[in-house]
Amino acid sequence: MKDLGFAIKIFPLTILILLSSACNASSTTQSTSDFDKLCEIYTTIAATYKNTNNPVLREGKLALRIQAEIPNMLDDYDHVTNVAPGERYNLYQQVAEIRIKKKWNCPALETFYTGDLYVDPNN
Repeated sequence: MKDLGFAIKIFPLTILILLSSACNASSTTQSTSDFDKLCEIYTTIAATYKNTNNPVLREGKLALRIQAEIPNMLDDYDHVTNVAPGERYNLYQQVAEIRIKKKWNCPALETFYTGDLYVDPNN
């Protein structure tokens, strides 16, 4: 009977630890796949619209794909696009590395904002 009392006391703590571990694990896994998916989207958009000089079209297609495929990344996209184009890739890297706790890179995303593909919509 004494063991049953101990089990009843420790049960809620055990459940809390299991739920906490599950939430942390899925969050990291989800973030990793979200950033990988983001890179895939940038890669596809860059390849599809590499010959267009219409940055509004390219950015619009990019935003639509992010909204449809990884809507939880839309806020990040909105924040990142509010900084200068040359700083966007570094900002994405910083956010990704904080969330997934490892180095992250996406050459297509870097080229999208700093390479020949980027056309400033304000010019």
